[in-house]
Amino acid sequence: MTDKKKPDKRGRPGWTQGRERDGCPLDPSQKDDRLELLKRHPLLDVRPDSFQIPTPPLKRAFEAATHTIASGDPGRAFYAFPRFGKTAASKYFTHRLPELFPDTPIFLYQAHHNRLVRRDRFYAQLLRTMCGNALANAGSDPLERLVRACWARAEEHGAHRIILIGDEMQCLSPEVYSWLIDFANDLHDLKVRVISIFFGQPELVSVHEVLLHTNRVDIIGRFLSRLEPLEGIRSVIELREVMHAYDDPRELEYPAGSGWSFTRFFAPEAFANGWRLASCAGACWEEFREVAAGRLKSAGKSRRLNIGMQWVAGAIRHVLQLLWDRDSPKPEIPQKFWRAAILQTGWADTLGVIYDPAQIEES
Repeated sequence: MTDKKKPDKRGRPGWTQGRERDGCPLDPSQKDDRLELLKRHPLLDVRPDSFQIPTPPLKRAFEAATHTIASGDPGRAFYAFPRFGKTAASKYFTHRLPELFPDTPIFLYQAHHNRLVRRDRFYAQLLRTMCGNALANAGSDPLERLVRACWARAEEHGAHRIILIGDEMQCLSPEVYSWLIDFANDLHDLKVRVISIFFGQPELVSVHEVLLHTNRVDIIGRFLSRLEPLEGIRSVIELREVMHAYDDPRELEYPAGSGWSFTRFFAPEAFANGWRLASCAGACWEEFREVAAGRLKSAGKSRRLNIGMQWVAGAIRHVLQLLWDRDSPKPEIPQKFWRAAILQTGWADTLGVIYDPAQIEES
């Protein structure tokens, strides 16, 4: 949390975020100021990185990754369906891992959907990710420049390892994975280990199967020996934990340093009277079940859901926006509001299309 500044001349805390009015920071407790702050609220920001919640599945994956790094294993890989948060997870790992491993260089690589990539271009992409354009566009062999640059970065940190976080890794062909092996081996010769944390769509499982079928156990052993799903929200308990983050300014706060949670910002009267978004977890979860049952032609109450965080966040955003105009000491959110919120995310249309209905298993 950002530290608060000294109170301003009006006696209000000096918020660290938000345009000033009459020389004073905007105060969310003032209606006009809150209207101005609403224009830049992270909840309404279309950018994918406007805010992030450490969901239960993300916490589990992060714990598994930190164990891999601490134990010295060569790597770990996670796969998830679109909108289940794998790209957000890769960025979360990139930002959080330095807190636990401050002496280890950490790099994020975004793979591209290009099966015809050349060896030199691939190494140049890695080099550009790790060291910027200057070295990437220099002469000599790009693999040699990449290895030397990573070795130099490890030397600066006094480390004997680097962490490579990769996203969309299902895009890479076995040949490209072989080039990654060469990169890791060359660094190993310089006494620097490469520990990989990879993310990809479910096609990454097919890549693993192809490698196994062609006896490329060297690639599997180095990068894909531990391949596991990055799950969505799977229970009302997990949904309640996610909603609690909206209620808690230590998790989600706006403006920064104000002590105002996202829930409080959109429903200050209700919040002051003790109402919390987390109290809606049961109603929201039941509507997700009912929507799934209608689309999959099966009883929702007998199904175990697995819901991507982007759909959950979309439904919550819709309801909080409704509360902006319906705020009261005792707000009522009918089931139909949650049903409408879920439907407007488009989640129902993805069942059996974007991800396999098998992910919704019998309890």
